[in-house]
Amino acid sequence: MKIILQQLLSAAQEDKDLYQELQKAGEWSLCGYHPRMRACNEKNAALLEHFLQHHGWPFPSQYGQAAHDAAWWIAIHAISIPQVQKLALTFLEKGLTQQEPIAPDYARLYDKISLFSFGTQKYGTQLFPTPTGWQALHVVEPDTVNIRRASVNLPTLEDTLAEERSYSNGIISQEEAQDAEHRSLQFLKETGWR
Repeated sequence: MKIILQQLLSAAQEDKDLYQELQKAGEWSLCGYHPRMRACNEKNAALLEHFLQHHGWPFPSQYGQAAHDAAWWIAIHAISIPQVQKLALTFLEKGLTQQEPIAPDYARLYDKISLFSFGTQKYGTQLFPTPTGWQALHVVEPDTVNIRRASVNLPTLEDTLAEERSYSNGIISQEEAQDAEHRSLQFLKETGWR
């Protein structure tokens, strides 16, 4: 068990390191899915799927926070493998009923899956670059999003957007936004989300 937990930790770190490498090299785009990143995410998703099928979710109460965080990191980035994200969400839903301290992670994965499947999000956790900067698009009942966010221990959407803007303004041109939307829809169809 210790070896496979270490593999999860290493896989999540590899994902983070590759992101930093691509960003530093100027190869990272707000609107695209880099082929090297996709290959890394898919390899890591296979590892996570194997772990989940044989051991279940590495909840903090059983395996420690680091193992949970690594598994969640891999799951949230397994965007081209719908069955892995859906399997992970099933485990996180179970963890919520067992009082595991994972509500924010559950909300982020829930929103990602909901956006990919139905085009909407409940908690406003998925942010997008737009011509006016970072936005939480396609939020169901946006007037009450902060109530839902509070129920899963997330800060207000306004605070989250302000924090995101402190890293990057998220401003892209109208043409880039339209191109990103088109490529996203193609990706969702290609990978079986829609």
